[in-house]
Amino acid sequence: MADLTLVPSRVTTINVEYKTKIVEFENGAEQRFALRASPLESYRLEWNLLNSTELATLTTFFKTYLGPLKTWTIDDDRVNGGALTTVRFATDKLTIEKVNAYFSNVSAEVRMC
Repeated sequence: MADLTLVPSRVTTINVEYKTKIVEFENGAEQRFALRASPLESYRLEWNLLNSTELATLTTFFKTYLGPLKTWTIDDDRVNGGALTTVRFATDKLTIEKVNAYFSNVSAEVRMC
């Protein structure tokens, strides 16, 4: 079961990153090494029109995991093909935009671990 149960309204892949080590030799030749077999992906998660209870749930979750310090799991078809995936918040920032007195839009970036 995923740690985050509040389903995002929208998930966008914002970055796909492979780690490659490049060794350059004196004669100009290069040798490349893959440091991981699969890419690390970053996602933007967006929650639209959250009421005050849902907003409190999401901000408490963010504070519990200390922003990008701790890892957590998400189970969403739009993240890593739907497999239970370990992620962390990419930044110390949870963006909250008040729509009106009752609803807010929230977004955050996460990275696969």
